[in-house]
Amino acid sequence: MKASHALVIAALLSRRSHSSWSVSSGACVLDAEGCISSPNYPMPYENHQQCTISIPLYFGSISAVGFTTEYHRDSLNINGYSYSGTNYPLLVTPTADITWTSDGSVTSRGWKLCEDPIAWTVVQPGCIA
Repeated sequence: MKASHALVIAALLSRRSHSSWSVSSGACVLDAEGCISSPNYPMPYENHQQCTISIPLYFGSISAVGFTTEYHRDSLNINGYSYSGTNYPLLVTPTADITWTSDGSVTSRGWKLCEDPIAWTVVQPGCIA
């Protein structure tokens, strides 16, 4: 591997490891694995809950590893799109803060979001990918 390739890989790894999301308000939880979940997950969340998840610049994609909410009432909003019921985010790159809100009636299991692993494509010099 050329030194320039090693520097590019090191820069990508450094960028990813220093860009972390956080719960800026509300009762959502950031766990030891770096995933964020609705309050009480995997137990049901409560009525009238809200949280905001702050997304740093150059953040990668995320996916739900569990997702069940009250359809059209309790929603996770990412990039202006509302996820609810069993319609969950998969390989979504958030470009702004994520918000969660639950209404005052039915509750469900909730959700857990994790950063997706970095995908690597290795190309040998002289080969066409």
